[in-house]
Formats: sequence, C-alpha cells, structure tokens
Amino acid sequence: MQWSQLKKSLEASFAESVRGRVEVWATRYRHAHEQAGEAWITFDKHRLDADPDRTAV
Repeated sequence: MQWSQLKKSLEASFAESVRGRVEVWATRYRHAHEQAGEAWITFDKHRLDADPDRTAV
C-alpha cells in the first residue's frame, strides 16, 4: 500500500471529533546516511510529536 493510501485510511479511522484536525506525516531523506526519515503528527496544523530516527518510513 502506498503512503498516500495508508495516510487516508488511517486519518479516516480517527474519531469524528478530531477528523480533519489531526494529520499524520512522514518523509524520507534519500541522500542521507541509510536513507533516514522522519514521522510526525499535527493537530490544528501544530506539530505535536516527531520521530526523527525512524528509518523505515
């Protein structure tokens, strides 16, 4: 499954009260050592949590 499909599916499963306000993001840095990546969550466009050491994004 592609990330865009997974993101839509995950965000659609959120409670009605936060749907559209909570988003999940991920990126990979292809030219970085071991293709490092990062994943984070936003709420009302404010970044809440990040995992900069995630390499399997």
